[in-house]
Amino acid sequence: MSETPDQSAVPPTEPPQPARVRTQIEPTAEGLSLVFRKRQLLLGCFMSGFFLFWSAGCITLTIAVIASPELTMVLFALPFWAAWMFLLVAICSALFLRDRLTLDSAGIRLRRRVLFFSKQQFVPLAEAQSFSSYYEETDSESGTGEWGLELKTLGLPLQFFGGLEEGERAWLQFKLNELLRELQGKYLHTSTRKTRRPADPAQAPVEMEMGADGEREAQRLTETLQVASAPVEAPSDSRWGRLQTYEAITFENRGHLSGTGIAGVLFLNAFWNGIVGVFLSVLISGEGLDGDGELGWWFLFLFLIPFELIGLVLLVGLVFAILEPFRRTTWQFQRGMIIRRMSWFGLGKSWRSPVEQLDSIQLRCGDRSEIQSKKLAKPYFKLDQNQSHEAPYRLAFVNTAGEDVCEIENLTEGEARWMADVVYRELERLFR
Repeated sequence: MSETPDQSAVPPTEPPQPARVRTQIEPTAEGLSLVFRKRQLLLGCFMSGFFLFWSAGCITLTIAVIASPELTMVLFALPFWAAWMFLLVAICSALFLRDRLTLDSAGIRLRRRVLFFSKQQFVPLAEAQSFSSYYEETDSESGTGEWGLELKTLGLPLQFFGGLEEGERAWLQFKLNELLRELQGKYLHTSTRKTRRPADPAQAPVEMEMGADGEREAQRLTETLQVASAPVEAPSDSRWGRLQTYEAITFENRGHLSGTGIAGVLFLNAFWNGIVGVFLSVLISGEGLDGDGELGWWFLFLFLIPFELIGLVLLVGLVFAILEPFRRTTWQFQRGMIIRRMSWFGLGKSWRSPVEQLDSIQLRCGDRSEIQSKKLAKPYFKLDQNQSHEAPYRLAFVNTAGEDVCEIENLTEGEARWMADVVYRELERLFR
């Protein structure tokens, strides 16, 4: 992967407005509303032409399946139907993707729309930190990608306007940050602001891991948290909640159904397992192997084993994606014990970490390259632009010997600071 310059910093002075602005700017009573249409006409037209030929083939296959509804024919047609659906949503995303960002006294609203489908996200003004630029690699072989704008918050960041040119991006970034500071200064008192200093390489202690050749392998940022002057609240988009339990502090994370996630796993299953199913049906029926005899049957049997294992993993992934709303993950802090439990329908496993006394709670965050490597592949149909984000923060509970008792992973900064503050305040006896 090629190195990209860091263009996330806020420009010190206002950049000049470019002569050509693709973003439509609409002033509102107390702020701004920005609309950006990401139209990839060349890509969309190319895929549309290919889509017509693919549709003709799929229609022919569908007619053949209706005429001869055998299992082998259905399995053979599944990958073609799945690819047809993928092409359809890819064309819609390339030609009709539109982002609308509204910034006013109420907060920041981001609405992403593709034809008749839309998704809206909201960030309260008190939780917004700053607007910056982000870079997303689109071609891993050449290392090319695209820049866009990003709103940093105490929760998951909001990414939007992907594909903006550098001059327009820098100008909009400055304008949005200027308006954000103005609105926060006007409508928020200092005591009600939730924005906090993020774990930043220039401000937080740095721990380095060195490889055998002396080069940097990873950079991790560590901050030892303290009790805040006022109780810390959970961010509005927190995936964690608190359960009221007797003489214990319990945090719970409930799974949620992701439509785009299930659609992606369904596509992989239909494409991969449809192809594997055709060969399996040939293996079971023995048709087409008569000339090869028993040796051909055993060769196909052994050849299909790794492909069948991959298909089985995909099926298990689909099952877990469907059952995700029934998953519960809890962390319970009580006297002498920290308990982690993961369950589906109330059935699951618990991990217990005995603890007599704690020394501190540390907020940890991997560097940007480490976070990027943990991201899942994004679906082409980007209605939920943040579904694949790895929350990069971890909360480590350190005992008096300097050893980690346990570590809660995949947290946002706001979630981590809130959970640590609750434990500090209500289990003060655990700390020396």
